Amino acid sequence: MTDQHGREINYLRLSITERCSLRCTYCRAGEGHCPKKNELSAQELVRIVRVMAQLGITKVRVTGGEPMLRRDLLDIIAGIHAISGIQEINLTTNAQHLQGQAAALKSAGLSRLNISLDSLREDRYADMTGGGSLAAVLSGMDEALRAGFSPVKLNAVLLRGVNDDEMKDFVELTKDKPVDMRFIELMPMGDTNTDDKRIGGDEILTAFPMLIPVRK
Repeated sequence: MTDQHGREINYLRLSITERCSLRCTYCRAGEGHCPKKNELSAQELVRIVRVMAQLGITKVRVTGGEPMLRRDLLDIIAGIHAISGIQEINLTTNAQHLQGQAAALKSAGLSRLNISLDSLREDRYADMTGGGSLAAVLSGMDEALRAGFSPVKLNAVLLRGVNDDEMKDFVELTKDKPVDMRFIELMPMGDTNTDDKRIGGDEILTAFPMLIPVRK
């Protein structure tokens, strides 16, 4: 499948729920969501991917909301894994519910994990996420590594004056664990002006000139 500019499209982001267990300050604090009863079923989601695979999709990223709130997540992953032509299934999660599930996700056919981690300080993490548990994230990350997910990708949204003083801590985390650290630029949401909090890639590279591009 190609777009009107001739670019090949082989990647699908599949949002399986709008529900989330956190209310991150930069994301959707206080915002409503689609009721659980209105969500597509596991069978419907797998059918969508099956049709997309026939059009050339080979990689699927399962997202939300928080996808691990779906009790049928393993069925969804396994169903997608069984589709001919699908080569890779990724999951983006806040890891609040990852403990005790990593091995099962791997067995169901999940290829990679992306974990949101905006602070390595317990009190700050709780403030930024509306009460999330940093201990749950770190425990889930370690469990994912033991289950064979490698590397585990960590996503941090940097906010000026909030968690930008932790950039070095995030970078150093990669020295001890087989994880990829990714700094995500703050995206404007609605009518809110967030330019004063946004930190671009050039600023990060200036702070850490030893970082160099790598081939994936």
